[in-house]
Amino acid sequence: MRGHDSFLQLATAGVICSLALCPPAAAQICDTPLTCPVPSPGHSCVSGQLYEMETSELVRAASPSGDPCTLETSDGPCSIELKAFDGLSFYQNPSTALPLPANIVVDDCGFYLVSEFPTPTLGFVTITTDDASASDNLIFAASSMGISPGDQFNATPLYTFRVTTDQAWTDSAGDPFAGQTFSEKGVLVGIFFNDGEPAPGTVVTRNYSVQPSDDFYFGDVNPFVRSTVNSALNSTGTNGTALMVNSDLVDHGGSGGEAPGCEWPAHLVKSVPGTVVVQEFHSVDSTTGDPCSTRLFTDGFESGDTSAWSGAVQ
Repeated sequence: MRGHDSFLQLATAGVICSLALCPPAAAQICDTPLTCPVPSPGHSCVSGQLYEMETSELVRAASPSGDPCTLETSDGPCSIELKAFDGLSFYQNPSTALPLPANIVVDDCGFYLVSEFPTPTLGFVTITTDDASASDNLIFAASSMGISPGDQFNATPLYTFRVTTDQAWTDSAGDPFAGQTFSEKGVLVGIFFNDGEPAPGTVVTRNYSVQPSDDFYFGDVNPFVRSTVNSALNSTGTNGTALMVNSDLVDHGGSGGEAPGCEWPAHLVKSVPGTVVVQEFHSVDSTTGDPCSTRLFTDGFESGDTSAWSGAVQ
């Protein structure tokens, strides 16, 4: 168990608090994620944890109680609004797409539950995060997945994306869009994982081809940070993250960086002006389609012994 699952496990164990994920008291309170109940016929459910895009930190109140959000706050989980959409309708026209009826719960630990939404006809759902009010601290962000009636998807990460992150990416990339930011242009954020660990050396693909004029990569040394775009790079760095602009609704995937005998799955997504579209790619066995089991980093995640990698985390 590594990647986001590792963060959650270590956070609830009260370790790696030097990364500002949570104090031990919060870890004890926030040790029970929200999980999906059995949906009614023709409906589905998704639950998981909210993460901050730039730092990979858990989105969590400073002093959480574990209670569902009932009052809006100025920051933290209770400042965030979630919505679910028919994925096809969303990508065809996000400005006119109507949210699906759903039971949506967010608690101050940053756990979320989107349940009892009618499964879209084509089995393609998009869940979004944004400011709950007009405070405009966050950029509209969207994540999509295939889903079937009765599905219960637990431990599904959702990302929030700060306005300051959008500007930092644009500035570090050298203002590539003549005054527009990445989100204003419309950007797909592809995060590539081998066995839950970020995958360096991967080139994001569109319609099964590389697009060197439309992709960007990060120079950050910390594998869990996405702060600095390095326009000189042509594949993912240590954080396994790629950016793609100018994309239509076609299959996206990756080339390179996967373990031997593994491949990157294809996901149907697109870049949307005014939106940060986030898609995780987890390598799968080329023969069976099962998740690949490999290890790129040294041990320590499961046991909480971070000494092998703490030198890279500042």
